[in-house]
Amino acid sequence: ASVVFRSESHHHCCFDSLNLYCCPIPKVSVCLDLAKKDFPRRTMTDVDSNEDKVPSAEVSKDTNLAPFNPSSETAQLQSIALMDLKADDILFDLGCGDGRLLIKAVSQVEGLRCIGVEIDQIFVDRANQAITDLPEHVQKRIQIRCQDVTKVLDTSGSFEGTTEASTERTVPERRRLEDVSIHDASVIYLYLLPRGLLQIKPLLDEMVSQRLKKGGSLRVVAYTFQVKGWEPSRVDTSTKSGVPIYLYHFP
Repeated sequence: ASVVFRSESHHHCCFDSLNLYCCPIPKVSVCLDLAKKDFPRRTMTDVDSNEDKVPSAEVSKDTNLAPFNPSSETAQLQSIALMDLKADDILFDLGCGDGRLLIKAVSQVEGLRCIGVEIDQIFVDRANQAITDLPEHVQKRIQIRCQDVTKVLDTSGSFEGTTEASTERTVPERRRLEDVSIHDASVIYLYLLPRGLLQIKPLLDEMVSQRLKKGGSLRVVAYTFQVKGWEPSRVDTSTKSGVPIYLYHFP
């Protein structure tokens, strides 16, 4: 059966088996289809491009950090604006789905390089197909990788990127996109469930710590759900439905 939660108080609740999450999001319905067996959702709907939807925190065991729940075009544009992207930035989208935000970003900002990390091969293939529609010189600045976000963020791995990357933007700019790692990122985008964010929070904390020790900086943008324990530098609620976008700036 389907259950729809609507809050007149403009606070909307998502829950899993252990936790209840509430966030101040006006005029948004949270839909949970308990009978559905095809999570993560792989099909598109007519409203996917123009409606902000809050994903349910109730997903099946085969979903790692978040189900497929694409953000609206308005939310993508607002997120990109909040990132304040420059030509020498390297943007990582962790759990990028079909890559739509990265495709918009790389098309808008000349010189920007984008890397998406997605665990579901179906969405990786869909993103790569969409990338073929971009001009060839733009295609060279975007890459979608079929990887587990938790493994990408694990700093204990053998590949830790270039130590100069966080302070000298010209160093990774000269390297092949294939050789760029998460440790070269100047901006990270997150659209994950609260429990997904909690799962990778220790890894994010370690990454931020290492970056600051090297005198570098990092911008993180989280859509809908904030990163617990972090104080946002700015919160943007100018999307159509007022869904929040959180900017974290380190230092």
